[in-house]
Amino acid sequence: MSELAGGGILVRGIPDASTLHISKMVEKQRDSPWGYNNQTKNLVNNQRKLGASLSNAGDVLESPIPDLAWIQVKSILRDFKDGISPEDLLQEFTNRFKVQVNFEDFGFVNLKDFCENGLAGSSVQFKNNVLSLKDGACILDSARPYPKPLQKSVAEKVLELLAQYPGGIPDINLNRDLFEKYQMLIDPLDYNFPSLKSLLAYHKDIFYVDQNWRVFDVRYKNLSSINPRMYTTRDLERGKMYPVLWTVIRGPHEVWVNLRTDVKKLYDLILEMNSFYNLNSRYQAMELTTEKVEVGSLVVVKAGANFCRGRIVQLTNCNQYKVLLVDSGDAQWFDQIYSIHLSFLKIPFLGIQIRSKSSEINSSVYCEEEKKIFKGLLKDAFSKDALALKVVWEHDEYVIGEFYNTETNKNLERCIQDSEEVKTLM
Repeated sequence: MSELAGGGILVRGIPDASTLHISKMVEKQRDSPWGYNNQTKNLVNNQRKLGASLSNAGDVLESPIPDLAWIQVKSILRDFKDGISPEDLLQEFTNRFKVQVNFEDFGFVNLKDFCENGLAGSSVQFKNNVLSLKDGACILDSARPYPKPLQKSVAEKVLELLAQYPGGIPDINLNRDLFEKYQMLIDPLDYNFPSLKSLLAYHKDIFYVDQNWRVFDVRYKNLSSINPRMYTTRDLERGKMYPVLWTVIRGPHEVWVNLRTDVKKLYDLILEMNSFYNLNSRYQAMELTTEKVEVGSLVVVKAGANFCRGRIVQLTNCNQYKVLLVDSGDAQWFDQIYSIHLSFLKIPFLGIQIRSKSSEINSSVYCEEEKKIFKGLLKDAFSKDALALKVVWEHDEYVIGEFYNTETNKNLERCIQDSEEVKTLM
């Protein structure tokens, strides 16, 4: 269903699977590629004439073309300052907005009629088979000398769209995506701006436009500016025992754990991230390059089958990134990284790095054999659901703590010294 220039409504029947073959047979018998019979074509043409008469009577109708389509056409003409042929205009329209201009829908009999009597007007000229904006058509309206801000509802739609592109989106693609998702477009002249990028740059507290004319939610302006310390502080209570699951063991000097109370939270986070990044291959649009990140930047990587939160700890000029997975403590090399959506930073990092008191003083205090024994003790306690962490002190990025086997109530680090295997080495 569509509204015609004169105010009438054109309703098209949509066949279902059982009647599709009949619809195709009927369409072949009609002289219009859009399925009009002669009676409908005459009615559509009369609507165009009615639209023109309304315009002459004082209604603000520059042409019988609906406002949405008219803004789309003007946005194209604004990018082709030397003009564009009608055929190229239709192709550009299809490329940008993924729909075809059916000028018969607007009551025009052919492409020339569409250009001469539809597009040509106070701001558009059609000469020598070339369409272009008239001189001064892009100049700000002198009756509105001051910038007009975006309506709140429009800004919210743009932000919702930009949430899919934390790495930014070219300004020329923004209107196309707005149209595809919300059936809306932004005409910067309506806000007294000569271009979309200048309009968005004016709202610097909401949007950021970089030197390559990519548009960002201002919160994503610099991903490396996100301070990881904001997400590592857990407010753990000193002296309290916490049941934990180990994720990475490098010895008493460094163990990564998850609190058992965080397991469901981590599981839900992984499901949400997989759903978000896999939707319509969204992760491809959010891929980052070396130029956009630095050591310390928070990113997303795909580790195995799951998307995970991470922090870059090393990078090369060949788009190779060593990333610390902040919810497990594992560190791997990746050749692809992605922007992290702010919604996935609402909860702290769930991986907690634990260091022993002795290793805090001397990181080489344990020999390899002692490290091996400690891993065995840790895994044994874990297998019995008896692994617990006693918090001694919490730093910005790690916790000084002691591991206990709650079944035996023994400190695992002290058990190393009690091991007969170690005693034989001393």
